[in-house]
Amino acid sequence: MSPHPQWRGQRRIRVALEFTARGVRLAGMKPLEGPAVQRPVLEGSYLAEVTVGGVTAIVHSFNDPRSVRGISRPQQPGHSFARQDTAIVYVDVPIAHEGPLGDISISVTDLSKLRQRPVDMAEVQALLGRAPKGIRAAGRITSEQLRAHPDWGALGLPGVPSAPRLGFYEIYRDREKTFRWRLHHSDGRIVAECAKPYPSRAACEADLRWMKESGSRAPVRSLDIPTPPATPKKRK
Repeated sequence: MSPHPQWRGQRRIRVALEFTARGVRLAGMKPLEGPAVQRPVLEGSYLAEVTVGGVTAIVHSFNDPRSVRGISRPQQPGHSFARQDTAIVYVDVPIAHEGPLGDISISVTDLSKLRQRPVDMAEVQALLGRAPKGIRAAGRITSEQLRAHPDWGALGLPGVPSAPRLGFYEIYRDREKTFRWRLHHSDGRIVAECAKPYPSRAACEADLRWMKESGSRAPVRSLDIPTPPATPKKRK
């Protein structure tokens, strides 16, 4: 029985890409069973071209993830749209069960300025090859970035040594839309949280950088152990 023509690989790596005002960054990844699926119609304003071993393996299509549709109200026909500071998009990287894993790259392209966007797979690939005016490179994830990420060693891929599970810091927004961080143990437990909110993501990230650089060398002060009284000096 021949595989479905739109199937890619036997397994896949689901890669999380975070969209920000600065571009696209790698947020994480995890292995999934089953092949990746190539959609025959690519209607979104963004494209993510995944290459494995220098060959295009799959092309994903999606709209700007930071644009969120609001709730329609009776007095206001239609939908309102809001723009978030950050958003996550998931793309699949097809892999085979056996054989070495070639270099992987994920190139994200913005087509929103094009008046007429192709939707057929062959036309999309031809467009990416020409790189005409009106398309913009939104970001690129390289094989080196993927292999350097803490999640890479836990994928269980052939030829990839297993890495010890690490804890991780997590940045999130609370109900007041301010930024906070928390530290997770390798088993998922939250072992530390910030004492106060941050007005911006940059301020939150600055404290995290300081903790990662200096926190491991900071001494431990035990406030629950009483200080022994000073020994009186003997008179001569």
